[in-house]
Amino acid sequence: METETLRIPCTLMRGGTSRGLVFRREALPSDRSLWDLIFLAALGSPDVRQLDGVGAGDSHTSKVAVVNPGSDPEDDLDYLFGEVAITEPRVDYAGNSGNIIAALGLYAVEEGIVPATAPETRVRVRNLNTGKAAELYVPVTDGRPAEDGEFTVDGVPGFGPRIDMVFPRPEGALTGRLFPAGTPFCQLDVPGLGPLPVSLVDAANPVVLVAGEAFGVSPRSSLGELNGDAALLDKLQRLRSAAAAAMGLVARPEEASAYSNMVPFPVLLFPPSSYPRFDAPQTEVAAGTMDLSARVISLGMLHKSINVTVSVALTAAALVPGTLAHTLSGGAAERGTLRIGHPSGVIHTRGRANAIAAGGGAEPVIQWVRLGRTARRILQGEVLIQPYKLRYLRALMAGRQ
Repeated sequence: METETLRIPCTLMRGGTSRGLVFRREALPSDRSLWDLIFLAALGSPDVRQLDGVGAGDSHTSKVAVVNPGSDPEDDLDYLFGEVAITEPRVDYAGNSGNIIAALGLYAVEEGIVPATAPETRVRVRNLNTGKAAELYVPVTDGRPAEDGEFTVDGVPGFGPRIDMVFPRPEGALTGRLFPAGTPFCQLDVPGLGPLPVSLVDAANPVVLVAGEAFGVSPRSSLGELNGDAALLDKLQRLRSAAAAAMGLVARPEEASAYSNMVPFPVLLFPPSSYPRFDAPQTEVAAGTMDLSARVISLGMLHKSINVTVSVALTAAALVPGTLAHTLSGGAAERGTLRIGHPSGVIHTRGRANAIAAGGGAEPVIQWVRLGRTARRILQGEVLIQPYKLRYLRALMAGRQ
């Protein structure tokens, strides 16, 4: 039993529209049973406010990354991602966070893990949750990461240096297949809802794509209204559970919540639509600025923007005829940039696919998906985990089991 306060070095960083704590693997205790307790205490979970930690009561800001230099010569950094639940004592390691990867590209150059080389430094980060790698291109000036820039990311105040992100071969992150159901489009039998037309896609993270109208949702619906609709959220959870079983992530839908409270991500899709921005309601996101519109469910709630990994999955789907994303976007991704509308604006992506895998495979190969992000180191120091906090969290976790 611990009798002294743990003092663990860490860095608070923003990457894209997410924020999280970055820990070096060697700074954490060798006893892995302590990790979840440390992460919960650091973020302040379980508590809807996350008052007793650095979280902010939002899935965007309740994340941790454990990093160390790459174990493979091709990789610069290994990265274990944890999504810290807000209202329960749980850390979910089932998926990946692409926004946090953007922060890790900057972190690797700032920490000297990868030597800074002008005009941009390539950083290859492998996500240990999925085994997939991403390549980051960090702008460098005067031997260090650029400290000024004009690139903007909808959903993030201000601007900064652009970090290019490339996801090579993102398909099959958790299931081994781009289309785990075997086809770009299928009927998913959802208990209590009946058969729903969906696209089950696994690229960077698994997602289930469904038309928003199937749930009576309009792109103009406010997030407050949607997140306050318990019946809607229950239906979306049933969709997620059925998709998890259909994708082979679990044997039965009833096991989905125990497996992960995050993946697969349900994504409601709409044709190009105008609606008020979540973060600036006086500003309208115009239909003409997008090729399709998306609403993502993360930790059981409607996301305020869109995850990078979900954007990658949507782009991969939009490159393949027959998927819901391809149909609604009119094949825009095949012609160049795909513009995805989300509650806080629009994200621009590009990708390339081969029609048929080399050797006669049945599924397309997604060669790469590319997009831009910004990142910032916010603060660095030590997180303090007192013995009484560990005792409290141990009791909560014991009661959950």
